[in-house]
Amino acid sequence: MIPPLVLHLAAAAPPGVDEARRALRDELLDPTYWRSWRGLAQLWLVELLEAPGAGDGLGAVLLPVLVALAVAAVAVLVLVLVRRRRQTTSSSEGHVVFGAGEALTATEYRARAQAHQREGRFDEAVVDAFRAVTAQAVDRRIVDGSPALTAHEVGLALGAAHPDLSARIRAADRTFARVLYGGERAGAAQAAEMLDLDRTLDALPPKTGAASDAAALSGIEVPR
Repeated sequence: MIPPLVLHLAAAAPPGVDEARRALRDELLDPTYWRSWRGLAQLWLVELLEAPGAGDGLGAVLLPVLVALAVAAVAVLVLVLVRRRRQTTSSSEGHVVFGAGEALTATEYRARAQAHQREGRFDEAVVDAFRAVTAQAVDRRIVDGSPALTAHEVGLALGAAHPDLSARIRAADRTFARVLYGGERAGAAQAAEMLDLDRTLDALPPKTGAASDAAALSGIEVPR
């Protein structure tokens, strides 16, 4: 949440010296600011604002600058927190593959991914290509088709079924999660890799008995 001081400064006219000093002091005295080493710098600023003559001479000149710096610091902090939150979604664990109501075949997902790629919509191409990979894995009984199936589970099961492709498969499930859930933008190279992985897996003959073994290794129940 953006601090009230930032919203006030963005919406209102520039405050007078005394008003700005009081507002900045009250904001910096918020207990949440004292949980890190930055509290030392904020304490110095508060003391500077309370010093005799802070509203006169050099203090009157510096105060608007300090207010602007404080606003900029808060804005940077908000951006950093948003970026960190996005980075926490880089893992594919817990991220379901199919959206609500999705019931397409591997061929349909593949065709849709290829269309997205041709039109330069690489985010959608990555997502649908991985869904084609997953739908095919469901058809081959490597994973189940549960709505709760996650990209992490698909990566584990497919990697166990195809050890020689395991690195590419695990990279693919992470890319899928970052693009669909982490806000990352996919490029042409990522879309091409995902579609190539799908074609490679599609060309492989099903391995007799491999489905149950792969699912067992990943802790996924295979419907019979």
